[in-house]
Amino acid sequence: MKWFFIFCFFQFSCLTLLCQHQYPGTNVRGQLVTWNNWRQQVPLVSAKVDLYVFNPSVQQWQFVATSYSDGFGYFGFNYLPVNNYAFQVNGIKNYNIQVIFIDYRFYSFQNLGTFFY
Repeated sequence: MKWFFIFCFFQFSCLTLLCQHQYPGTNVRGQLVTWNNWRQQVPLVSAKVDLYVFNPSVQQWQFVATSYSDGFGYFGFNYLPVNNYAFQVNGIKNYNIQVIFIDYRFYSFQNLGTFFY
């Protein structure tokens, strides 16, 4: 009978470990700014931001997602796996970023910072 309880406890422990919440990916956020005619920084509003990841098996960049900047120039992507990415703003300017693992207990997103367009 003792071995039965040990066996049940072991199975319950394994099941609990397997059913724990898996890491869904990192949420990232960045801001786009530009210069106006008076040489002041202003947010770049409604800019199209295309995200790409490099696929080494085919040796080319593959499209991942699209986002648009809001009224304050902020854009974001949700649930990205840890990797190196590139994003392109309005089909013209390219930027490289590195998405890292973040702890959701303390941070809700990875802040990429400000990018000048």
